[in-house]
Amino acid sequence: MNALTALVGFATSVFSRLYMRVEYDHGKLSAGRLRLYHSMFRWRKWRLR
Repeated sequence: MNALTALVGFATSVFSRLYMRVEYDHGKLSAGRLRLYHSMFRWRKWRLR
């Protein structure tokens, strides 16, 4: 079960990083908002352990 959770978490983080990069490149997201998103994503991932 832990391996499955780790795999899903990894896949989510990879997809999220690529998706947010596209949003940033298209100008829909500022650099500050991108940093906030990544910090909140890491915090949430840490809290779910």
